[in-house]
Amino acid sequence: MGLYDYYLTFNNLKVKDLFIKTLLTLKKHLSDYDAGYWSYYDVRRHISSPFYHNLHIAQLKALNMIEPDEVFAYYINKWSNYKKSTLNRCRALLLKVYQKLKEPQESTMNNWGNSKCDE
Repeated sequence: MGLYDYYLTFNNLKVKDLFIKTLLTLKKHLSDYDAGYWSYYDVRRHISSPFYHNLHIAQLKALNMIEPDEVFAYYINKWSNYKKSTLNRCRALLLKVYQKLKEPQESTMNNWGNSKCDE
């Protein structure tokens, strides 16, 4: 988004071209962040907290407003549907807890709020 902001501010076509290239790379790798029931936080397959899962969807929506694309629309829909499922939310929570116990130095569980699966 910073590249896009820079392009808008300075109308620099080289920066716009770089932004478009980054979008192409993102579209190629979005599947790497799809757990099949939730989004991954990183390529090391750490499951996203609900906050980051929602952020991923919001970021894709913003990018899709700038440069509409079927890949973005696909993942917006897919990941939005994931969070509607209690089973998916609980599965993500359980994996997140497991990952935190296995790698406690990675981060905290602050983004889970009260940790109810059915929110």
